[in-house]
Amino acid sequence: MNKDIIGKYQWKGIYGVGSSIELKKDKTFEYNWQTGLVWGTTFGTWKREGKKIILNSELQPSPSGIEDYEIIKTETNSSDSITIKILNPENEPLPFADCVLKSDTSIVTGTSTNLQGEARFSLTKADSLIVMFVGYKTIRHKLDHEVTRYVFKLEEVNEFYEYFTNDTWTYKKDRLYDPSIKKGRYIKKEYYEKMK
Repeated sequence: MNKDIIGKYQWKGIYGVGSSIELKKDKTFEYNWQTGLVWGTTFGTWKREGKKIILNSELQPSPSGIEDYEIIKTETNSSDSITIKILNPENEPLPFADCVLKSDTSIVTGTSTNLQGEARFSLTKADSLIVMFVGYKTIRHKLDHEVTRYVFKLEEVNEFYEYFTNDTWTYKKDRLYDPSIKKGRYIKKEYYEKMK
């Protein structure tokens, strides 16, 4: 049933802008794009509904209100300090991450993580923690005054990732139409053409 649409399709814009998408038999796809000197690849799954092709990437953007980090562990013990440990996505310690304690909108104190990815603060009246490191999503966490040790895992920022969330393209005679591409003065083709 899907034999006619299986294959690789390509779209070329101007000035080094272009992309290709390969729809595979196993209902996965590989999407490659380039804008000048920046390029990337997205993998995902597709399904067909008549002439419509619905695309979903493996990675999805975080819904608003959902935190972009993971709390690996918390500990509660009688301590006069709060310890924060920061891990990267591979569960390795992340040194030199900036850690700031805030009370309402005021900064109470700040420090950086050491080579073991840890930072220690004396107990204060802070109500939230902010952790920042270039290339990773910022943590904004409301503190629980019972907890004296946190272990967080940061998520990388996917600045150049192309997300597909139920994106609907149209298939017509060896062409895929992406609704985000509009024909215009500089864009002669608003469709992806099947490569022979």
